[in-house]
Amino acid sequence: MVGPLCGAIRRHVDDAPDAPALDDALGIVTYAELWSLAEKVRDQLVDGGVRSRSLVGVDVGNRGAFPAAALGVMLHGCAYVPLDPAYPAARRSFIARDAGISGALVDAGGRSVSYRPGPEGAGRLVPHPHPAYLIYTSGTTGTPKGILITQEQVWTLLETASPLFGVGPGDVWSVFHSFNFDFSVWELWGALRTGGSAVIVEADARRDGELLVERLRNARVTLLSMVPTAFKYLLCDGSAAQLPDLRWLVLGGESVDVPRTLDWIGDRSGVTAVNMYGLTESTVHATHLVLTPGSAPARPGSTPIGRPLAHLQIDVVDDSLGSCPPGVVGELVISGSAVANGYWRRPDLTAARFVSRDGVPTYRTGDLAFRDAAGLLHHLGRSDDQVQVRGFRIEPAEISAAATAHPDVADAITVPFTNAAGDLDLVCHYRTRPGAQPFDLRAWLGQRLPPHLIPSRIVEHATFPLTPEGKVDRGELTRRVGAR
Repeated sequence: MVGPLCGAIRRHVDDAPDAPALDDALGIVTYAELWSLAEKVRDQLVDGGVRSRSLVGVDVGNRGAFPAAALGVMLHGCAYVPLDPAYPAARRSFIARDAGISGALVDAGGRSVSYRPGPEGAGRLVPHPHPAYLIYTSGTTGTPKGILITQEQVWTLLETASPLFGVGPGDVWSVFHSFNFDFSVWELWGALRTGGSAVIVEADARRDGELLVERLRNARVTLLSMVPTAFKYLLCDGSAAQLPDLRWLVLGGESVDVPRTLDWIGDRSGVTAVNMYGLTESTVHATHLVLTPGSAPARPGSTPIGRPLAHLQIDVVDDSLGSCPPGVVGELVISGSAVANGYWRRPDLTAARFVSRDGVPTYRTGDLAFRDAAGLLHHLGRSDDQVQVRGFRIEPAEISAAATAHPDVADAITVPFTNAAGDLDLVCHYRTRPGAQPFDLRAWLGQRLPPHLIPSRIVEHATFPLTPEGKVDRGELTRRVGAR
Protein backbone atom coordinates (compact mmCIF):
# COMPACT_ATOMS: atom_id res chain seq x y z
CA MET A 1 0.00 0.00 0.00
CA VAL A 2 1.39 3.39 -1.03
CA GLY A 3 1.99 5.78 1.87
CA PRO A 4 0.43 9.27 2.04
CA LEU A 5 3.47 11.19 0.78
CA CYS A 6 3.86 8.93 -2.26
CA GLY A 7 0.09 9.06 -2.78
CA ALA A 8 0.11 12.86 -2.88
CA ILE A 9 2.83 12.85 -5.52
CA ARG A 10 0.98 10.20 -7.51
CA ARG A 11 -2.06 12.47 -7.70
CA HIS A 12 0.06 15.16 -9.35
CA VAL A 13 1.37 12.55 -11.79
CA ASP A 14 -2.22 11.70 -12.74
CA ASP A 15 -3.45 15.31 -12.88
CA ALA A 16 -0.48 16.96 -14.60
CA PRO A 17 1.93 14.33 -15.94
CA ASP A 18 3.81 16.82 -18.13
CA ALA A 19 4.29 19.46 -15.40
CA PRO A 20 7.92 20.00 -14.32
CA ALA A 21 8.82 18.12 -11.14
CA LEU A 22 12.61 18.54 -11.08
CA ASP A 23 15.13 20.93 -12.55
CA ASP A 24 18.74 19.76 -12.31
CA ALA A 25 22.00 20.06 -14.21
CA LEU A 26 20.64 17.69 -16.87
CA GLY A 27 17.44 19.66 -17.46
CA ILE A 28 13.76 19.26 -16.61
CA VAL A 29 12.07 16.07 -15.33
CA THR A 30 8.28 15.92 -15.57
CA TYR A 31 6.07 14.29 -12.95
CA ALA A 32 5.42 11.35 -15.26
CA GLU A 33 9.15 10.90 -15.89
CA LEU A 34 9.95 11.15 -12.18
CA TRP A 35 7.37 8.51 -11.34
CA SER A 36 8.67 6.22 -14.08
CA LEU A 37 12.23 6.56 -12.76
CA ALA A 38 11.02 5.83 -9.23
CA GLU A 39 9.16 2.73 -10.38
CA LYS A 40 12.35 1.44 -12.00
CA VAL A 41 14.13 1.91 -8.67
CA ARG A 42 11.34 0.04 -6.88
CA ASP A 43 11.62 -2.79 -9.41
CA GLN A 44 15.36 -3.03 -8.76
CA LEU A 45 14.70 -3.41 -5.05
CA VAL A 46 12.10 -6.09 -5.72
CA ASP A 47 14.49 -7.95 -8.02
CA GLY A 48 17.23 -7.59 -5.42
CA GLY A 49 15.11 -9.32 -2.79
CA VAL A 50 14.82 -6.22 -0.58
CA ARG A 51 12.03 -6.66 1.93
CA SER A 52 9.45 -3.96 2.56
CA ARG A 53 10.26 -1.84 5.64
CA SER A 54 14.01 -2.23 5.02
CA LEU A 55 16.50 0.61 5.19
CA VAL A 56 18.12 1.42 1.85
CA GLY A 57 21.12 3.69 1.44
CA VAL A 58 21.05 6.35 -1.28
CA ASP A 59 24.62 7.17 -2.25
CA VAL A 60 24.29 9.65 -5.12
CA GLY A 61 24.75 13.09 -3.52
CA ASN A 62 22.84 16.26 -4.38
CA ARG A 63 21.86 15.36 -7.91
CA GLY A 64 18.67 14.79 -9.83
CA ALA A 65 19.13 11.05 -9.33
CA PHE A 66 18.41 11.38 -5.61
CA PRO A 67 14.69 12.31 -5.71
CA ALA A 68 13.79 9.41 -7.98
CA ALA A 69 15.89 7.02 -5.89
CA ALA A 70 14.35 8.17 -2.60
CA LEU A 71 10.83 8.08 -4.05
CA GLY A 72 11.43 4.57 -5.39
CA VAL A 73 12.61 3.43 -1.98
CA MET A 74 9.41 4.74 -0.37
CA LEU A 75 7.26 3.18 -3.12
CA HIS A 76 8.65 -0.19 -2.04
CA GLY A 77 7.65 0.55 1.57
CA CYS A 78 11.23 1.20 2.69
CA ALA A 79 13.08 4.14 4.24
CA TYR A 80 15.93 5.92 2.48
CA VAL A 81 19.18 6.59 4.32
CA PRO A 82 21.15 9.47 2.73
CA LEU A 83 24.85 8.71 2.23
CA ASP A 84 26.22 11.92 0.74
CA PRO A 85 29.44 11.13 -1.20
CA ALA A 86 30.79 14.50 0.01
CA TYR A 87 30.92 13.06 3.54
CA PRO A 88 34.05 11.18 4.63
CA ALA A 89 34.08 7.46 3.95
CA ALA A 90 34.35 6.67 7.66
CA ARG A 91 31.21 8.66 8.45
CA ARG A 92 29.23 7.07 5.64
CA SER A 93 30.42 3.60 6.67
CA PHE A 94 29.30 4.21 10.24
CA ILE A 95 25.84 5.33 9.12
CA ALA A 96 25.42 2.34 6.81
CA ARG A 97 26.60 -0.08 9.49
CA ASP A 98 24.62 1.44 12.36
CA ALA A 99 21.42 1.73 10.33
CA GLY A 100 21.74 -1.83 9.10
CA ILE A 101 20.91 -1.01 5.49
CA SER A 102 19.98 -3.83 3.11
CA GLY A 103 22.20 -2.24 0.49
CA ALA A 104 22.60 1.04 -1.35
CA LEU A 105 21.51 2.75 -4.54
CA VAL A 106 24.59 4.17 -6.26
CA ASP A 107 25.20 6.41 -9.24
CA ALA A 108 24.80 4.63 -12.58
CA GLY A 109 25.16 7.71 -14.77
CA GLY A 110 22.69 10.45 -15.65
CA ARG A 111 19.65 10.08 -13.41
CA SER A 112 19.97 6.31 -13.19
CA VAL A 113 20.94 4.39 -10.07
CA SER A 114 21.96 0.81 -9.43
CA TYR A 115 21.18 -1.26 -6.35
CA ARG A 116 24.10 -2.95 -4.61
CA PRO A 117 23.27 -5.40 -1.80
CA GLY A 118 25.03 -4.82 1.49
CA PRO A 119 27.59 -7.24 2.92
CA GLU A 120 25.46 -8.11 5.96
CA GLY A 121 22.52 -9.76 4.24
CA ALA A 122 18.92 -8.64 4.35
CA GLY A 123 19.38 -5.71 6.72
CA ARG A 124 17.17 -4.50 9.56
CA LEU A 125 13.45 -3.77 9.33
CA VAL A 126 11.66 -0.72 10.71
CA PRO A 127 8.48 -0.98 12.83
CA HIS A 128 6.23 1.05 10.52
CA PRO A 129 4.43 0.26 7.24
CA HIS A 130 5.24 3.64 5.64
CA PRO A 131 8.74 4.75 6.66
CA ALA A 132 10.22 7.73 4.83
CA TYR A 133 13.85 8.24 5.88
CA LEU A 134 16.48 7.70 8.55
CA ILE A 135 18.75 10.72 8.99
CA TYR A 136 21.71 10.96 11.38
CA THR A 137 22.52 13.96 13.55
CA SER A 138 25.45 14.79 15.81
CA GLY A 139 25.96 12.86 19.06
CA THR A 140 27.09 13.91 22.54
CA THR A 141 29.37 10.88 22.92
CA GLY A 142 30.99 11.32 19.54
CA THR A 143 28.54 8.85 18.00
CA PRO A 144 25.95 10.18 15.50
CA LYS A 145 22.36 9.20 16.24
CA GLY A 146 19.67 8.26 13.75
CA ILE A 147 16.06 9.45 13.68
CA LEU A 148 13.44 7.50 11.74
CA ILE A 149 10.63 9.59 10.23
CA THR A 150 7.53 8.22 8.52
CA GLN A 151 5.64 9.31 5.42
CA GLU A 152 2.72 10.25 7.65
CA GLN A 153 4.92 12.63 9.63
CA VAL A 154 6.33 14.32 6.52
CA TRP A 155 2.85 14.55 5.00
CA THR A 156 1.48 16.12 8.22
CA LEU A 157 4.27 18.73 8.26
CA LEU A 158 3.59 19.68 4.65
CA GLU A 159 -0.19 19.58 5.05
CA THR A 160 0.07 22.01 7.97
CA ALA A 161 2.86 24.30 6.82
CA SER A 162 2.32 24.59 3.05
CA PRO A 163 -0.96 26.57 3.32
CA LEU A 164 0.90 29.23 5.33
CA PHE A 165 2.81 30.00 2.12
CA GLY A 166 -0.02 29.61 -0.36
CA VAL A 167 2.14 27.43 -2.59
CA GLY A 168 0.95 25.00 -5.22
CA PRO A 169 1.46 23.95 -8.85
CA GLY A 170 3.54 26.56 -10.63
CA ASP A 171 5.72 27.36 -7.59
CA VAL A 172 9.42 26.64 -7.88
CA TRP A 173 11.32 25.56 -4.74
CA SER A 174 15.08 25.61 -4.29
CA VAL A 175 16.80 22.47 -3.00
CA PHE A 176 19.95 24.05 -1.60
CA HIS A 177 20.93 21.71 1.23
CA SER A 178 22.57 18.28 1.36
CA PHE A 179 20.10 15.41 1.49
CA ASN A 180 21.91 14.36 4.68
CA PHE A 181 20.51 17.55 6.27
CA ASP A 182 16.79 17.38 6.96
CA PHE A 183 16.11 20.92 5.72
CA SER A 184 16.18 19.16 2.33
CA VAL A 185 13.04 17.22 3.34
CA TRP A 186 11.10 20.48 3.40
CA GLU A 187 12.64 21.66 0.14
CA LEU A 188 12.25 18.51 -1.96
CA TRP A 189 9.06 16.92 -0.69
CA GLY A 190 7.43 20.30 -0.05
CA ALA A 191 7.74 21.05 -3.76
CA LEU A 192 6.53 17.64 -4.91
CA ARG A 193 3.75 17.39 -2.31
CA THR A 194 2.22 20.62 -3.62
CA GLY A 195 2.70 19.99 -7.34
CA GLY A 196 5.55 22.44 -7.69
CA SER A 197 9.02 22.07 -9.17
CA ALA A 198 12.19 21.31 -7.16
CA VAL A 199 15.38 23.01 -8.38
CA ILE A 200 18.51 21.08 -7.40
CA VAL A 201 21.20 23.70 -6.66
CA GLU A 202 24.54 22.35 -7.88
CA ALA A 203 27.64 22.29 -5.66
CA ASP A 204 29.41 25.21 -7.35
CA ALA A 205 26.35 27.46 -6.93
CA ARG A 206 26.18 26.56 -3.22
CA ARG A 207 29.61 28.13 -2.80
CA ASP A 208 29.41 31.17 -5.10
CA GLY A 209 26.85 33.94 -4.61
CA GLU A 210 26.88 35.10 -8.24
CA LEU A 211 26.36 31.56 -9.52
CA LEU A 212 23.63 30.99 -6.95
CA VAL A 213 21.72 34.12 -8.01
CA GLU A 214 22.08 33.13 -11.65
CA ARG A 215 20.77 29.61 -10.93
CA LEU A 216 17.81 30.83 -8.89
CA ARG A 217 16.94 33.58 -11.36
CA ASN A 218 17.12 31.34 -14.44
CA ALA A 219 14.99 28.69 -12.72
CA ARG A 220 12.50 31.38 -11.63
CA VAL A 221 12.55 30.19 -8.02
CA THR A 222 9.59 31.42 -5.96
CA LEU A 223 10.44 29.80 -2.60
CA LEU A 224 14.05 29.88 -1.39
CA SER A 225 15.12 28.04 1.77
CA MET A 226 18.50 28.67 3.41
CA VAL A 227 20.29 28.64 6.73
CA PRO A 228 21.06 32.24 7.80
CA THR A 229 24.85 31.94 7.57
CA ALA A 230 24.75 30.72 3.97
CA PHE A 231 22.18 33.38 3.16
CA LYS A 232 24.35 36.11 4.64
CA TYR A 233 27.57 35.11 2.89
CA LEU A 234 26.09 34.22 -0.49
CA LEU A 235 23.22 36.65 -1.02
CA CYS A 236 23.29 39.59 1.36
CA ASP A 237 25.66 41.65 -0.76
CA GLY A 238 22.92 41.86 -3.36
CA SER A 239 19.18 42.35 -3.03
CA ALA A 240 15.92 40.52 -3.56
CA ALA A 241 15.48 42.57 -6.75
CA GLN A 242 17.99 40.18 -8.39
CA LEU A 243 15.36 37.43 -8.06
CA PRO A 244 12.21 38.88 -9.64
CA ASP A 245 10.11 35.71 -9.22
CA LEU A 246 10.90 35.18 -5.54
CA ARG A 247 7.92 35.26 -3.16
CA TRP A 248 9.22 33.53 -0.03
CA LEU A 249 12.52 33.37 1.82
CA VAL A 250 12.47 30.61 4.45
CA LEU A 251 15.27 30.72 7.02
CA GLY A 252 15.96 28.08 9.66
CA GLY A 253 18.58 26.14 11.54
CA GLU A 254 20.22 28.98 13.48
CA SER A 255 19.81 32.57 14.68
CA VAL A 256 18.46 35.07 12.16
CA ASP A 257 19.77 38.60 11.64
CA VAL A 258 16.37 40.25 11.24
CA PRO A 259 17.49 43.78 10.18
CA ARG A 260 19.94 42.48 7.60
CA THR A 261 17.36 40.07 6.19
CA LEU A 262 14.79 42.84 5.84
CA ASP A 263 17.40 45.14 4.29
CA TRP A 264 18.03 42.48 1.64
CA ILE A 265 14.33 42.41 0.80
CA GLY A 266 14.20 46.22 0.72
CA ASP A 267 11.12 47.58 -1.03
CA ARG A 268 10.29 44.25 -2.73
CA SER A 269 6.80 44.06 -1.22
CA GLY A 270 6.20 40.75 -2.98
CA VAL A 271 8.87 38.94 -0.93
CA THR A 272 8.17 37.69 2.61
CA ALA A 273 10.85 36.36 4.96
CA VAL A 274 9.93 33.62 7.43
CA ASN A 275 11.90 32.14 10.32
CA MET A 276 11.18 28.48 11.09
CA TYR A 277 12.63 26.69 14.11
CA GLY A 278 12.71 22.93 14.18
CA LEU A 279 14.60 19.71 14.74
CA THR A 280 15.08 16.39 13.00
CA GLU A 281 13.29 14.74 15.93
CA SER A 282 10.12 16.74 15.24
CA THR A 283 10.25 16.40 11.42
CA VAL A 284 12.12 19.50 10.26
CA HIS A 285 9.98 22.55 11.15
CA ALA A 286 8.10 23.21 14.38
CA THR A 287 7.40 26.96 14.46
CA HIS A 288 6.63 29.77 12.02
CA LEU A 289 7.24 33.53 12.19
CA VAL A 290 6.88 36.13 9.45
CA LEU A 291 9.75 38.59 9.94
CA THR A 292 8.88 42.27 10.28
CA PRO A 293 10.72 45.30 11.69
CA GLY A 294 9.06 44.41 15.01
CA SER A 295 10.74 40.98 15.07
CA ALA A 296 13.87 42.22 16.81
CA PRO A 297 15.25 40.05 19.66
CA ALA A 298 13.23 40.45 22.85
CA ARG A 299 16.44 40.27 24.90
CA PRO A 300 20.16 40.02 24.07
CA GLY A 301 21.10 36.69 22.52
CA SER A 302 17.54 35.61 21.76
CA THR A 303 15.96 34.80 18.40
CA PRO A 304 12.22 35.16 17.77
CA ILE A 305 10.80 31.89 16.43
CA GLY A 306 7.06 32.62 16.57
CA ARG A 307 4.30 30.12 17.23
CA PRO A 308 4.04 26.33 16.90
CA LEU A 309 2.75 24.83 13.69
CA ALA A 310 -0.80 23.56 14.14
CA HIS A 311 0.12 19.87 14.28
CA LEU A 312 2.52 20.35 17.21
CA GLN A 313 2.28 21.50 20.80
CA ILE A 314 5.26 23.38 22.24
CA ASP A 315 5.79 24.45 25.83
CA VAL A 316 8.55 26.05 27.87
CA VAL A 317 9.14 24.02 31.02
CA ASP A 318 11.23 23.95 34.19
CA ASP A 319 13.35 21.05 35.44
CA SER A 320 10.26 19.19 36.65
CA LEU A 321 8.55 19.65 33.25
CA GLY A 322 6.10 22.20 34.66
CA SER A 323 5.10 25.11 32.41
CA CYS A 324 7.08 28.33 32.83
CA PRO A 325 5.17 31.63 32.98
CA PRO A 326 5.76 34.25 30.26
CA GLY A 327 9.23 35.79 30.40
CA VAL A 328 10.77 32.90 32.36
CA VAL A 329 13.47 30.91 30.59
CA GLY A 330 13.07 27.13 30.41
CA GLU A 331 13.51 24.17 28.11
CA LEU A 332 11.47 23.81 24.91
CA VAL A 333 9.49 20.57 24.77
CA ILE A 334 7.51 19.37 21.75
CA SER A 335 4.67 16.89 21.39
CA GLY A 336 2.43 16.00 18.50
CA SER A 337 2.06 13.74 15.52
CA ALA A 338 5.34 14.70 13.83
CA VAL A 339 7.57 13.85 16.81
CA ALA A 340 9.71 10.74 16.26
CA ASN A 341 9.44 7.69 18.50
CA GLY A 342 13.07 7.86 19.57
CA TYR A 343 16.63 7.38 18.39
CA TRP A 344 17.51 4.44 16.19
CA ARG A 345 18.93 1.65 18.36
CA ARG A 346 19.71 4.07 21.23
CA PRO A 347 17.32 3.13 24.06
CA ASP A 348 19.35 5.00 26.70
CA LEU A 349 19.29 8.29 24.83
CA THR A 350 15.67 7.75 23.80
CA ALA A 351 14.63 7.32 27.43
CA ALA A 352 16.38 10.57 28.37
CA ARG A 353 14.93 12.71 25.59
CA PHE A 354 11.59 11.17 24.67
CA VAL A 355 9.51 11.33 27.82
CA SER A 356 5.88 11.25 28.94
CA ARG A 357 4.41 14.53 30.12
CA ASP A 358 0.92 14.26 31.55
CA GLY A 359 0.57 11.01 29.63
CA VAL A 360 1.57 12.62 26.31
CA PRO A 361 4.76 11.50 24.47
CA THR A 362 7.04 14.55 24.49
CA TYR A 363 10.48 15.38 23.13
CA ARG A 364 12.87 17.34 25.34
CA THR A 365 14.80 19.50 22.88
CA GLY A 366 17.55 20.74 25.19
CA ASP A 367 16.93 24.23 23.76
CA LEU A 368 16.37 27.20 26.04
CA ALA A 369 13.51 29.59 25.31
CA PHE A 370 10.83 31.83 26.78
CA ARG A 371 7.42 33.12 25.79
CA ASP A 372 6.72 36.82 25.65
CA ALA A 373 3.50 38.46 26.86
CA ALA A 374 1.90 37.93 23.43
CA GLY A 375 2.67 34.21 23.51
CA LEU A 376 5.46 34.29 20.91
CA LEU A 377 8.43 31.97 21.47
CA HIS A 378 12.01 33.23 21.64
CA HIS A 379 14.98 30.86 21.34
CA LEU A 380 18.00 31.34 23.65
CA GLY A 381 20.42 28.61 22.62
CA ARG A 382 21.24 25.23 24.14
CA SER A 383 20.93 23.97 27.69
CA ASP A 384 23.80 21.56 27.02
CA ASP A 385 26.92 21.96 24.90
CA GLN A 386 25.20 21.53 21.56
CA VAL A 387 25.58 24.53 19.25
CA GLN A 388 24.27 25.56 15.85
CA VAL A 389 26.90 26.44 13.26
CA ARG A 390 25.94 27.30 9.67
CA GLY A 391 22.52 25.73 10.24
CA PHE A 392 23.77 22.39 11.59
CA ARG A 393 23.18 21.27 15.15
CA ILE A 394 26.62 20.16 16.31
CA GLU A 395 27.81 18.36 19.40
CA PRO A 396 31.39 19.63 19.96
CA ALA A 397 32.08 16.36 21.79
CA GLU A 398 31.76 14.52 18.47
CA ILE A 399 34.66 16.53 17.05
CA SER A 400 36.72 16.01 20.21
CA ALA A 401 36.06 12.27 20.07
CA ALA A 402 37.28 12.11 16.47
CA ALA A 403 40.41 14.07 17.40
CA THR A 404 41.28 11.86 20.39
CA ALA A 405 40.95 8.79 18.18
CA HIS A 406 44.28 9.84 16.68
CA PRO A 407 46.99 7.73 18.33
CA ASP A 408 49.15 10.76 19.10
CA VAL A 409 46.41 12.98 20.60
CA ALA A 410 46.30 12.80 24.38
CA ASP A 411 43.27 15.02 24.87
CA ALA A 412 41.01 17.32 22.87
CA ILE A 413 38.26 19.77 23.64
CA THR A 414 36.13 21.68 21.13
CA VAL A 415 34.58 24.99 22.10
CA PRO A 416 32.47 27.60 20.28
CA PHE A 417 34.06 30.90 19.34
CA THR A 418 32.54 34.08 17.91
CA ASN A 419 34.68 35.20 14.97
CA ALA A 420 35.41 38.74 13.81
CA ALA A 421 32.29 38.74 11.63
CA GLY A 422 30.14 37.96 14.66
CA ASP A 423 29.38 34.38 13.54
CA LEU A 424 29.75 31.26 15.62
CA ASP A 425 32.67 29.00 14.76
CA LEU A 426 34.33 26.07 16.49
CA VAL A 427 37.89 25.69 17.72
CA CYS A 428 39.41 22.30 18.52
CA HIS A 429 42.11 22.50 21.20
CA TYR A 430 44.34 19.45 21.64
CA ARG A 431 47.40 18.10 23.45
CA THR A 432 49.74 15.49 21.99
CA ARG A 433 51.18 12.44 23.69
CA PRO A 434 54.87 12.45 24.70
CA GLY A 435 57.12 11.61 21.79
CA ALA A 436 54.43 12.27 19.19
CA GLN A 437 55.65 12.80 15.64
CA PRO A 438 54.32 15.78 13.61
CA PHE A 439 50.92 15.14 12.08
CA ASP A 440 48.05 17.04 10.43
CA LEU A 441 45.02 16.86 12.71
CA ARG A 442 42.83 18.74 10.23
CA ALA A 443 43.49 16.10 7.58
CA TRP A 444 42.75 13.38 10.15
CA LEU A 445 39.40 14.96 11.00
CA GLY A 446 38.61 15.50 7.33
CA GLN A 447 38.81 11.74 6.79
CA ARG A 448 36.30 11.07 9.57
CA LEU A 449 33.88 13.97 9.78
CA PRO A 450 31.61 15.72 7.25
CA PRO A 451 32.62 19.25 6.22
CA HIS A 452 30.20 21.03 8.58
CA LEU A 453 31.91 19.35 11.57
CA ILE A 454 35.45 20.48 10.68
CA PRO A 455 36.40 23.24 13.14
CA SER A 456 37.49 26.57 11.70
CA ARG A 457 40.61 26.57 13.89
CA ILE A 458 42.73 23.80 15.42
CA VAL A 459 45.12 24.83 18.20
CA GLU A 460 47.81 22.71 19.85
CA HIS A 461 48.63 23.24 23.56
CA ALA A 462 51.40 21.91 25.77
CA THR A 463 48.91 21.95 28.67
CA PHE A 464 45.30 23.02 29.08
CA PRO A 465 44.47 25.88 31.47
CA LEU A 466 42.51 24.68 34.51
CA THR A 467 39.96 26.26 36.82
CA PRO A 468 40.51 26.20 40.61
CA GLU A 469 38.27 23.13 40.66
CA GLY A 470 40.68 21.33 38.34
CA LYS A 471 38.43 21.43 35.27
CA VAL A 472 39.55 22.65 31.86
CA ASP A 473 39.05 26.43 31.75
CA ARG A 474 37.04 26.82 28.54
CA GLY A 475 36.83 30.57 28.99
CA GLU A 476 40.60 30.87 29.10
CA LEU A 477 40.92 28.73 25.96
CA THR A 478 38.53 31.10 24.18
CA ARG A 479 40.44 34.15 25.40
CA ARG A 480 43.71 32.69 24.12
CA VAL A 481 42.18 32.17 20.68
CA GLY A 482 40.87 35.73 20.67
CA ALA A 483 44.31 37.06 21.56
CA ARG A 484 46.01 35.40 18.59
